[in-house]
Amino acid sequence: MKRWIAAGFWLAMACTRAFAADDIKPFVRGSVREIAAVRQGRPYILGFWSLSCTHCREDLSLLGKVRRKFPKLDVVLVSTDTPAEAAEIARVLRQESLQGAESWVFADSFSERLRFEVDRQWHGELPRTYFYDVDHHALAISGTLNSRLLTHWVQQHVAAGNAALVALPPAAYAADHAPRKPGTMNHEGMAGGGMDMGKGEDGSIGVGRDSIQIEAVK
Repeated sequence: MKRWIAAGFWLAMACTRAFAADDIKPFVRGSVREIAAVRQGRPYILGFWSLSCTHCREDLSLLGKVRRKFPKLDVVLVSTDTPAEAAEIARVLRQESLQGAESWVFADSFSERLRFEVDRQWHGELPRTYFYDVDHHALAISGTLNSRLLTHWVQQHVAAGNAALVALPPAAYAADHAPRKPGTMNHEGMAGGGMDMGKGEDGSIGVGRDSIQIEAVK
């Protein structure tokens, strides 16, 4: 009897993992346009992250908390890992209370091509977050988000339904982003726009709290 119970338990766990992994869509050429097309006239946040990016987990945690506070917030998450890691991606999202958010994973080995479709100014630094207003004008942020800025944007665009794009001054970050050690990132100097960037073991580029770049997406 115990054997049957144990077998049933592990089968249920396997099905849960498979279901969660199946919910993660393959991000390929055209996916970013698909994401925007089904959200015409609606604001949303598009966040790029990776399992190997330490600071990305901080962003996921914050997004999960803000999403619980503002259930109408539309968050789309794209992992720059591989489809083979879908189960682990799903586990992390559940851990951060983001299992209900639409989730994608890079499914093209030519990641530069995917990034180019998203934003020609994006060179692979993570975390990378895009704030789209109702007209889908966007601001891109490289670096760790903070609660004050995120909540302000949500209140303006989601809670209040304001269609105007709110300017997000870099000063909004300064008070909440104290310099810190880069964690697991192996920093290798400066690159692009004065951002302090470092490559993870998988070659992805990470951006720490002490380096933030905010830019309008052209």
